Amino acid sequence: SLNDQAARGAWSYSLYPNPATTTFRVSTAEVQQGQPQFFLYNSGGKLLSALTPARMTDGRTWSFEATALASGQYFLRIVSTESGASTLPLFVP
Repeated sequence: SLNDQAARGAWSYSLYPNPATTTFRVSTAEVQQGQPQFFLYNSGGKLLSALTPARMTDGRTWSFEATALASGQYFLRIVSTESGASTLPLFVP
């Protein structure tokens, strides 16, 4: 499993497990007061959808379903008023 991280200033996000089969999580070391927005892009850069987390725990970890995603490479864009924007690669086997 890869541990992918994207950093902007003091903020760093991790996406795991990667490759993702059934679910994947995004976490950060800092507690966020607001809800970041999550956008899924295909490998060509086309926006596929805005994702809503299935679950959020402790203001630092968000869980998503991956079962509906076809095999391939994706990019998850995270946009937050607190942390700016970060993009993480996501692989689905």
